[in-house]
Amino acid sequence: MMKLAQSHTVTSPLAVPSEIIRVLLIDDNEDDAMITQATLTQIRGVAFEAEWASTYQQGLQKLKENSHDICLLDYCLGHQTGLQVLGEALKFGCHTPIIMMTGATDREIDLQAIKLGAADYVIKGETNPGLLERVIRHARERRKAADEREQLTQQLVESSRRLGMAEVATDVLHNIGNVMNSLNVSAGLIVQHVRDMPVGDVQRTATLLSTHQDDLGTFFTNDSKGQRVLAFLTQLGNHLNEQHDQACQDLEAIITQIDHVKDIIAAQEDLAGTSGIHEPVLLKDLVENALKIHAPGFEKNHITIFRDYVDLPQVITDKQQVLQILANLIRNAKHAIRLHDQGPHNLTIQIQPHPQEDTRICIQVIDTGIGIPTENLHRIFAQSFSKKNLGQGTGLHSNALAAKNLGGSLTASSEGKGHGATFTLELPVKFMEIPA
Repeated sequence: MMKLAQSHTVTSPLAVPSEIIRVLLIDDNEDDAMITQATLTQIRGVAFEAEWASTYQQGLQKLKENSHDICLLDYCLGHQTGLQVLGEALKFGCHTPIIMMTGATDREIDLQAIKLGAADYVIKGETNPGLLERVIRHARERRKAADEREQLTQQLVESSRRLGMAEVATDVLHNIGNVMNSLNVSAGLIVQHVRDMPVGDVQRTATLLSTHQDDLGTFFTNDSKGQRVLAFLTQLGNHLNEQHDQACQDLEAIITQIDHVKDIIAAQEDLAGTSGIHEPVLLKDLVENALKIHAPGFEKNHITIFRDYVDLPQVITDKQQVLQILANLIRNAKHAIRLHDQGPHNLTIQIQPHPQEDTRICIQVIDTGIGIPTENLHRIFAQSFSKKNLGQGTGLHSNALAAKNLGGSLTASSEGKGHGATFTLELPVKFMEIPA
């Protein structure tokens, strides 16, 4: 029998193809592979470029290249099986549609293959050109539809992310405006203190002493004005010291407020960075940056911040996505607390390992705000659900999408109206490996 080439273009004599479909045949039986290739040549109007991989390792390597339009995978591959290939392909995110080829009595294998991500399956001995063409065409169409859905999802996530950034940016500008108002007040106080300083009294006292420089002893003992000079100088010195100390305090306040503006802007720059890049970060640093963005609102509304951070090493994650979610959650918590007149105004941030999974971490934002009615808990993340009247702000839908895009989740819990709320961001993380 003629040997099967590793790569060969097969076309029906009646074909007028508009494209060439690249097919990967993974089969350790050369005769079966030749039969499949011959079946491809009988498909009308389509040209196939078939590449044959005769071993498990060869087939897996070709799949990793993602250079084929379709894969026809035999179940039996020596000591390995096609199901093992599917499992490995699932791990590295294979985009090539895979069609499993099994024996006539392997229905259970067919079902397992579909569960593992196979696009479809065909039974050897029952496959004709028409059936094979339909199976290949449908698998490619489903793959194309899935890619389009994934692209639309990414666009939606990015749009939601930009919307969330705009919401936070509005809050940032509001906070910077509050700080600038405080700067204006502090600067005005300094101006007033400087104007109120009795520097003219110092000049008049110096002039008075100059006119009596030749008889200062007599002036201090016998003249009524001279007798009051020392007491006046003591009082003047105390007053100038008080004014000086107050001016220094106001200047320090201005410096602190300027640093605060710089911190807010720096945190916002981090938030506006490029998304989609996974890099090593300390989660507590991201939480602190998110808190800096909203710090003026905490002071204004007398909100006390409690931190409960487990000491964790750097993790590999999308810094901008996580920061945006945290900034929105903290913003919403601040708003919920502000609307609640009773009880303490507390905001607690916790960073804890997942109680059951070592590769996941939970970041919780816990507030003592107005809470969430029980009937709203299951729908607050819906796109069409308005949360403005509930004190939960906006952006929860985009936050949930971003968390899902990161491979995690965002959930909420509350004991009801007036009992605060807890938002839990659960993230899959890969810890930074520290060289020995």
